[in-house]
Amino acid sequence: PVGTELTAQFTDGEWYKATVVAVSKSDKRAKKPVKVHFLGYDESEDTWVGIDGLRSKLLKKEDPAGKAKAKTKAQPKAEKGAAAPAGTVPVGTELTAQFTDGEWYKAQVTKLRKGGKPVRVHYLGYGEDEDQWVALDQLRSKLLKAGAPAAAATKAPAKAQGWATFKEGQKVKADYYGTPYNAVVLQVSEAPKRAKKPIQVEYTGYDERAWLSADSIQASKSKPKSKAKPKKA
Repeated sequence: PVGTELTAQFTDGEWYKATVVAVSKSDKRAKKPVKVHFLGYDESEDTWVGIDGLRSKLLKKEDPAGKAKAKTKAQPKAEKGAAAPAGTVPVGTELTAQFTDGEWYKAQVTKLRKGGKPVRVHYLGYGEDEDQWVALDQLRSKLLKAGAPAAAATKAPAKAQGWATFKEGQKVKADYYGTPYNAVVLQVSEAPKRAKKPIQVEYTGYDERAWLSADSIQASKSKPKSKAKPKKA
């Protein structure tokens, strides 16, 4: 029911704490009937999800492992000045780190811990909500013995191909489960978290919003003006 707190899967494939804000019985919403709000994030991040994108004791089909944990759980902090685990880099080191979209961005080490992903990084120029724990093979630094080849150029955060053709307020044709609908662009995001689906649209005539990739949107073409017919003498 609306108001239920649970764990929901975001478009990046990760699980976060969320609250149910709407449940739809519309045929159009059959595949993703539940709208959730991710706790600690803006309402613009609210999204419709399917039942398989939810984890809650109220659901009959529970997570097989029964141990789903929200990603917002606090992580142990590493004291500044403390010795870094073998093979890692000290807190405060600036380097290049790989994000979930597979691209590499300038970042800074903020915390350390033991385990498969021992280094937490902050992506320079982005919000703290984009911070994440990464493995050593997702880091590039001269301080790491097994560093990446120097020839591997650091890719600066850039808009994916096609982004530049869309602007806020632009009328477009946006895909919805394989069918194009009239829509309006609400915003275009450059956040790493939004790399795969950077454009948010609102479907015209519906109270529906969605984040889409550039190849799921087509710019609406304006009708050519009819040429004036020559007057007869």
